[in-house]
Amino acid sequence: MKTTFLFFLFFFSSLNFAQTPIDSYFGSDKAVYDIVDSSTTLDQVNSGANLVWNFDSLVKIGQSDDTVSTPLTSELTSYPNSTKKVTINSLLFSTSATSSSEIFSSKIANVESITALKNNDLELNYKTNNAKLGTFPMNFGNTTTDATAGTYVYGMYLGTFTGTIVTSFDAYGTLVMNDIGNGIFNDTASRLKTVQNISLNYGVLTNVGTITQTTYSYFNTTLNSSNSLILRNVTTVVSVPLLGINQTVTQTERFNTMNLSVNEPTLVLKQIQITPNPAEDELHITSKEKIESVRISDSNGRLIINSNYTENFLNVSYLEKGIYFAAIKTNEGLIVKKFIKK
Repeated sequence: MKTTFLFFLFFFSSLNFAQTPIDSYFGSDKAVYDIVDSSTTLDQVNSGANLVWNFDSLVKIGQSDDTVSTPLTSELTSYPNSTKKVTINSLLFSTSATSSSEIFSSKIANVESITALKNNDLELNYKTNNAKLGTFPMNFGNTTTDATAGTYVYGMYLGTFTGTIVTSFDAYGTLVMNDIGNGIFNDTASRLKTVQNISLNYGVLTNVGTITQTTYSYFNTTLNSSNSLILRNVTTVVSVPLLGINQTVTQTERFNTMNLSVNEPTLVLKQIQITPNPAEDELHITSKEKIESVRISDSNGRLIINSNYTENFLNVSYLEKGIYFAAIKTNEGLIVKKFIKK
């Protein structure tokens, strides 16, 4: 049984800057992240002042982006108190599999809380007791502990949950990351640690399963005068014995760039075009940058075509009618475009 529970549910100065209060738990609108793996385990055990984190064995394996928006009226009905919606779209290069998650949150009198976490497989609605993250800006040494409660939906299963969430500005120091295509990073960083423990109830059965999620979020002041999210690491442990689920999933993301500028919101989208769309026999891709590869996946995430795009077109005549996704990689990065095969 598939369990996707990656919610994410998120830049040189002196150590004094590393202690700058962290403005928000969430990343910036239109931020693009490299999904990375590491040949060595990331050492994140220690907390305190003037630490050194050496994450110098990172390998880029995918890409994700954050989009911040205002919840719709229908979403406010389902997730009361929500003031912000963060949509996270992810792509793994190895399989061209794409996924999308949504985080709903509230900010009332500078207190940020999670109101809902949602993807195609699972929904957690904290409507009984929102998950309070803390008061922002948050200073070093601050910790917020809160009780949480609500409802969940997983496939045909639905029930209630209770739990706790603890968020702390627990460390600052120097963060070192190797070059994965966007340069070496060696600068000050501040860290938030969030641990969430959830107990699942199903009907009259209590504690039928547990979810433990540990998130480390690293912030830096180089890009802006305030702290910006530079690295996030999320480990989720899901155990539901009745369903045979016992799974641990870790995802790490490193900030790459901003996807679209505020003043030119259509520029990046116009740089890469797919024609014709809908397509019948051939698919043509135009780009101002050199195209390194094109991977075509169907609506179920299955890889159909993997091409170096050396002939300036792709033969799609044999594809069945339907919706497909083209993951187009250039020397400037990667973008996913949707097209229809007629």
